[in-house]
Amino acid sequence: MMGTMLLDWPLFISECVVIGSVAGLIYGVFGGGSGLALVPGFYYLLRHFTLIDVFQMQVAIASCGATAMLLGISAVYLHWRQGNIRVDLIKRMLPGLFIGSVVAIALLNVMASSVVKHIFSVVVILLGVWFWQYQQETDRAKWSLLSAYHHFLTFLQGLLWFLMGIPVFTVPYLSKCDVPLRAAIGCGAFFGVSLSITGALMFIVTGWTRFEHVPGQLGFINLYLVSFTVLPSAIMAGLGVKLGGAIPQMHLQKLYAGLVLIVGVVMLF
Repeated sequence: MMGTMLLDWPLFISECVVIGSVAGLIYGVFGGGSGLALVPGFYYLLRHFTLIDVFQMQVAIASCGATAMLLGISAVYLHWRQGNIRVDLIKRMLPGLFIGSVVAIALLNVMASSVVKHIFSVVVILLGVWFWQYQQETDRAKWSLLSAYHHFLTFLQGLLWFLMGIPVFTVPYLSKCDVPLRAAIGCGAFFGVSLSITGALMFIVTGWTRFEHVPGQLGFINLYLVSFTVLPSAIMAGLGVKLGGAIPQMHLQKLYAGLVLIVGVVMLF
């Protein structure tokens, strides 16, 4: 399915470095969301390969998850040192997110790449519009992490996360639940690493028979993409954590929402 690389190596590597650097900066500043750069970036980079279109988005999402898993380790450590990761939130969020991610990866094996791409675009645009205008200070209808519908909502986040390859829902959801933005960002970084480990293993297993004899593929994960983006991503993630700590919370929210909107619109066309 994927054969000869249709590229010159210097161009491919330089594109990976640029995309990886942007993704790492986003991950560090916002505690996740590296997929906002990696998924469309990898989708674009897959033009260098002879790949059947039906699996192009799946490979981009799987490779994004593997990269996010590796780059997130340093960011999680820095967030932990800054006190941005709360164990009580992790215990309440993780079960639903995990179950949703497992279901999503199963669905990706039967969904067309074009369908996944349009789901990605529409959901991301809607989220960006909502989060741009959301004001935590004046919200009188906050959600509760103890509510009966909480587990369903975290399941839905995990489902959409792995269908689209980006964990952009955790930070807005925790904000709606009256969690301070920096704590929401820190927990988002933790979820990004922990669930990406599970996701990477499942993407390897479920894609193994489809890419068993294809050089550079480990299941749905493209090793070329991961190898050349993970180092610049990790370097910029550490810088992003420090930068995020210096940006006022109101500006941080607007930056996050604006970035989400831009990526959603770009991927729609």
